[in-house]
Amino acid sequence: MVKSVLLPLFLTLIGSGVAHAALKAPYTGPDCSAKRDGRIVGGITDSLQLDHPVNEKHMQYFDKLIGRGITKKITRFSSEKISKAEAKRLMLRRAKMNGIKESEIKDTALENQYLIDVDFYRQYYLIKSSQGFEAIAEYYSLFLHGKWPVGLKEGESCANDLEHIYIISETIDGHTIDFGSPY
Repeated sequence: MVKSVLLPLFLTLIGSGVAHAALKAPYTGPDCSAKRDGRIVGGITDSLQLDHPVNEKHMQYFDKLIGRGITKKITRFSSEKISKAEAKRLMLRRAKMNGIKESEIKDTALENQYLIDVDFYRQYYLIKSSQGFEAIAEYYSLFLHGKWPVGLKEGESCANDLEHIYIISETIDGHTIDFGSPY
């Protein structure tokens, strides 16, 4: 009896879209992993080249990432929406990098870019090249509110700010103690 009532009810829910809406994942920000030669790789190469004096080790990484026939794979590890306070910290960091004093920020477009009608997402990407370059990059991407509903590609902007690059230079095989150990 119970099966005969539950099965039609379940099929009705699926058919009506209620089950689909309940299973839909929340929006987690832009997924920039398909943009292999865009802002993700561009931010890393800019960072590697802008060292003064030029760091030879960084140029070796650059050569393993960019060049004829080199393929890249980008994987998004995580994405989380950040607070307005964190977005303000990023804005102040950008202003300092550009030589803009905090008192001068109002005369620039930085507030619009970082604080007004945007949601920033902290995202970690694994970047691998066919030449052995591996790194994890901490990017900040955004979704611009306004005429676009949340999640629409036209409102997304990838890799607007790059804060850290973690070069994976070595792999160490891990070992754990036996499960039977009390430690």
